[in-house]
Amino acid sequence: MKAFHVLWQLPLAGLLLFGCARVPQPNFTPTTTPYQILFLSPQLRYNDMGFVRHNVDSVVLEIYALGKPLYKINIDEREICVPECYPKRLFIQHLFGDFAPSSLLEDILLLRDIYGGENLTILDRSVVQEIVRQDSMIVYTRSAHKMVFEDSVRKVRIVLEDVKL
Repeated sequence: MKAFHVLWQLPLAGLLLFGCARVPQPNFTPTTTPYQILFLSPQLRYNDMGFVRHNVDSVVLEIYALGKPLYKINIDEREICVPECYPKRLFIQHLFGDFAPSSLLEDILLLRDIYGGENLTILDRSVVQEIVRQDSMIVYTRSAHKMVFEDSVRKVRIVLEDVKL
């Protein structure tokens, strides 16, 4: 009878210990460096402080003004929300042109090579890509503390620069 009493308490103890466990939240890579973010296009115009956060499934660009969230761009596999959500391919084509890969904005924000590393030049302290397409002329430069993406044809300029506190 005593063994039955102990067996009955084990599931109850497990429920008490693990029943209130937190549901896992998306694990974003912490960004400790704030950026001065410039995002200029015919559709968007922002120049303020912000962060780029990412996990396996998404990338989030957060822009702040006076310490308060001002604007957020959420990018996942299917859509981009700015704050209205659009199909990812449609948004990228509208912003960067018909020949842009759907991962272009993510690659820029995560400081990765664009267009599969096409025309990549490694300089002493920076990496430069110059890409010419039918509907765009891109210069993409990355260094230790600054990234500049500029498409002179489509009038898109994105700059992420480390902020010295």
